[in-house]
Amino acid sequence: MERIEIFTGEQRRRRYIPQERAKFVAMAMQPGYRSMAGKLIQLKVNQLARRHQNGDVTYMKNKILLSVTALFLSACSSVSPNMQLATEGNDQSEVIFIRPAAFAAGANAMLIGFNDQYFGSIDNNQFMKVKMDSGTYSFQVKANGSRAFSYDVTLIPNTTMCLKSNINPAAVGVAIIPLLANTISWFELSEIPCPDDKFFADYSEVKKS
Repeated sequence: MERIEIFTGEQRRRRYIPQERAKFVAMAMQPGYRSMAGKLIQLKVNQLARRHQNGDVTYMKNKILLSVTALFLSACSSVSPNMQLATEGNDQSEVIFIRPAAFAAGANAMLIGFNDQYFGSIDNNQFMKVKMDSGTYSFQVKANGSRAFSYDVTLIPNTTMCLKSNINPAAVGVAIIPLLANTISWFELSEIPCPDDKFFADYSEVKKS
């Protein structure tokens, strides 16, 4: 007998637990994952079509495609270059965001911001200096189409803090799969002792607009 699940209440969509997500990631790392994913999607289409005897299979396929696209776009963000970070008359601090070169996610810009608003982006071997009001922040870094990684800091007046990005090891191999990409953060952030000028000679600076 076919198993049917009925979702009631406010939550009408399936929510995958971490173990299930890890299983999907493991599947994506296996050879031939594209054909596996295709079979799973086709199976879902056939199941839906059987439940709509008079329905159009093409319509159902398009509906699934739109759902997948919406899932991907829900993780997309844009940069607001005019976002105000420092207020005249307030105590201020300097923050330097550093992104070393890395092959994984190398083609994707890393967005930088807080409170789900992004004021800049940097690529491999780039850094950005910004002046900000002193205080407590939860900085966020992400690639478009992925989840944001948050890092809590306290900026002390008249000091400089250096934050370096790293690739999240769990994101390797997942970044090329849109359906899974927005379930994980591609980048991580950590505080480091601020390097000397010789270190920055190998980097290019990106100015915040």
